[in-house]
Amino acid sequence: MVNPAWFAAKNKKQRENGKLFLGKKKENGLWNHRRVRNAIVIGERCSCKKATSSAALHCAKITKDQRQALFKQFWQMDWKEKKIYVNTLIQVTTPARMRNRKDKHKSRRSRTFQYHVRVEQKSVKVCRKFFLNTLSIGRRTVLNWVKQPTISRNTTQNAPQQNCSIARESLNSFFNSLPTMESHYCRATTQKKYLLPEWSSKKQLFEFYVEDWCNAHGKPPLSISAFCNAFADQKLGLFFPKKDQCEICARHTVGDILDDIYNLHQAQKHEAREEKQKDKIEETFVFTIDLQAVLMAPKSQVSSLYYRTKLQVHNLVFYNLINHDAYCFIWNEVECGLSAEEFASIWVYFIDNKIITNLTENAAATKIIIYSDGCTYQNRNVSISKALLNTSIKHGVIIEQKILETGHTQMEADSVHSVIGRVIKHRIVNVPAEYIQICQNARKKPTPYMVEYLDHTFFKCFKGIQFLKTIRPGRGKGESKVTDIRAIKYTPEREIFYKLRFPEPWSYLQQRVDRSVVPTDSSNFPQLHQERRKLTARKYADLQYLKTSLPRDYHQYYDDLPHE
Repeated sequence: MVNPAWFAAKNKKQRENGKLFLGKKKENGLWNHRRVRNAIVIGERCSCKKATSSAALHCAKITKDQRQALFKQFWQMDWKEKKIYVNTLIQVTTPARMRNRKDKHKSRRSRTFQYHVRVEQKSVKVCRKFFLNTLSIGRRTVLNWVKQPTISRNTTQNAPQQNCSIARESLNSFFNSLPTMESHYCRATTQKKYLLPEWSSKKQLFEFYVEDWCNAHGKPPLSISAFCNAFADQKLGLFFPKKDQCEICARHTVGDILDDIYNLHQAQKHEAREEKQKDKIEETFVFTIDLQAVLMAPKSQVSSLYYRTKLQVHNLVFYNLINHDAYCFIWNEVECGLSAEEFASIWVYFIDNKIITNLTENAAATKIIIYSDGCTYQNRNVSISKALLNTSIKHGVIIEQKILETGHTQMEADSVHSVIGRVIKHRIVNVPAEYIQICQNARKKPTPYMVEYLDHTFFKCFKGIQFLKTIRPGRGKGESKVTDIRAIKYTPEREIFYKLRFPEPWSYLQQRVDRSVVPTDSSNFPQLHQERRKLTARKYADLQYLKTSLPRDYHQYYDDLPHE
């Protein structure tokens, strides 16, 4: 016999995923609780004229496969994630022309919805029918899900004005004291900041506010209704968008990952966070490093730019966890690419010129720790290891690389990307070098970002130093791989150690290190690129077309770009 609770849970999950389920309907005065509801299918395309005649709507440009991918992605979410997802895609504005509210025959509409979808990492505007049919949801559902403008109800007629003011200030202080994090992948579509996952509901957060904050500070608490309104006004969130969720965590939620794998993943996530927090307290030189999402040049609001290929601009950020200094290294694709040796050149330059040259005490007592994600071509490869070992030997310092857990690599360097992203959102960029001034002015306190613009002569070739051929801990099939490494330590004694878990002791890397190789000063390494890299013929032609929308002073830059 089927357990009713199990069947109800499965039926609920089927409905949530848009699959065939059993609903209820009143028939002949009686409720039929086993009414078959068909699976959700994608709706038909829109046939609005603006989709083909207006540049504002992009319905006609979205292919059938892209619509199907959006539909499939949406119905793989749970209801809370669907609600958050819809809120990030709909922009609520006031009507362009307000009607006479006293005339009952005139429109009483108080808000206007602008619908968007995310295609190829870009947000494009579509009509309402296209949006609703693609996600296969009803208009009433959208009206219920999209948040209404909140009106603060902190004041009450019974409470004195002074007490209400004190309570509001206390509540604002409480929200400001909470650790928050911006969405890593959805910053373009949401301004929300998300709390760390210590609280699973607003009620739980409210109880913490009353019991811990108000009692500790001797302040009167507000009602839960006022608390929730203020929470919305602060643009805070408890649940990260699905794009920001780890793949392993998301697959475990739907039962596609075994509990043992998920529990190990969670343990390693907490170990990495605890390790970083400990280093922030105990060490002197602790940094995080991350590559910002690709920037583009030129960048403007001209519609023709959306359909032409542009120059890719990259920004690698080092963030000092101790004094909060941030360093931006910017280059474009003509000067260099994204190979391991190009990243190694920046790592070595940063350590040589931003850390070693500023030491006032004995360098031999220095330990430099750098946290990063596990991207192999950027951070975890033999080219980086050879360059860092060379630097460790030459300067007599210990260098430690520490890798955060995949899917949970949010770190302080991301805040630099976020600040720069907000600044450039509505800025016009004519040539890549203009990003220098934009990044420098993006932050004022505690200090502006330090920015260096790199050309092809900056990057070095490290193939001449053959300390070792691989950093793989094991050799046989089934043994540890490079991607299993969580920490690597380089010492002046030409030794390399590694960890597979942060709480474990350091293990000696068994790979042979050639002790006859002489450490070399970074300035003596040969250049990686003897000339600027050539653009494809198509990209050069697109840039020639785009330069016509720029002031004439910038045309020569695009004319001089090397190309096939």
